[in-house]
Amino acid sequence: MFFVLSGFLITGILLDTKFEPNFIKSFLVRRALRTLPLYYAVLIIFAIAAPYFSPTKWFAEYQLFFWTHTSNFLSALRGHFRPLGHFWSLAIEEQFYLFWPFVVLILTPKRLIGLSVFLIALGIFLRSFSPASNLILAIPFKHLDAILIGAITAVLVRAKPALLFANIEKIFAVCAIVFVGFVIINIDPHGWVLTNPLTLTVTAIFFGSVMIMSIKSSFIESLLANKFLLFFGKYSYGMYVFNSILYHLSNWAGADRLTANQKLIPYTGVLVLTVVLSYLSYNLFEVKFLQLKNRLSPKKLVLTSPKSATENNMAPKSVAGGVYDG
Repeated sequence: MFFVLSGFLITGILLDTKFEPNFIKSFLVRRALRTLPLYYAVLIIFAIAAPYFSPTKWFAEYQLFFWTHTSNFLSALRGHFRPLGHFWSLAIEEQFYLFWPFVVLILTPKRLIGLSVFLIALGIFLRSFSPASNLILAIPFKHLDAILIGAITAVLVRAKPALLFANIEKIFAVCAIVFVGFVIINIDPHGWVLTNPLTLTVTAIFFGSVMIMSIKSSFIESLLANKFLLFFGKYSYGMYVFNSILYHLSNWAGADRLTANQKLIPYTGVLVLTVVLSYLSYNLFEVKFLQLKNRLSPKKLVLTSPKSATENNMAPKSVAGGVYDG
């Protein structure tokens, strides 16, 4: 869902600003101000502390992968290095930020959809020969399905809104049935279905349909836009950064050796500390860099359909409060 939403919002921003002066430079700087300060602050602290902690001494040898946002390739070659293994997904996101603006600039919306479909098919083909989960997750061309489904949806919302929103209920129903059936058929005793080359594609299409339904349906919109979820949405990036680190630190301290009931105490503490750190990080640190974005002709992407959809009374509603600050 994270990658689907990212592909949708980022592609939408690029489509809406591609004819403005210096739009690629502005986009890259704004993305950097949102993601890089906290990420590099954590890496600096980790680099200082890692040599003094036995399970993290590996950082000295492999740190270049993290500083250059290529840790996904490290995961493919050597597996996930705890507690920073989760940064493989951020690496793929940053790589997407670097090449996708040029794709959007060069291609027409129709050709953008064509390229996306080709890359999805390529990913399915490549995954057919790479059953290892770390290889599937870490290599970009094997893991672009969700981002590309989001991108295709962003194009269709602008190019074919009436057709898309007129049929979204049927599309959603079919996608939900296929998704549930796929999981039931392919699930193994460990609950892991990633080895099927179609898993990422089926999942991405399902979440893409959920996203479009949330734009059209006021009921789903109200569920997703409640204050509780908006709070976690606002601080979700910090939670992404901190949670895995805190989780593995707690396990190294012995949490994973406790009984199931006893684990609830340290893991609840991890959850609470994740939320607190994310809140403090955003309001005391990240917001300083977010304010700099106002100097770059900031644009608010309001998720409403083009005029044709409005005239047909099918204007999609807001998502997560209606505004995504690109």
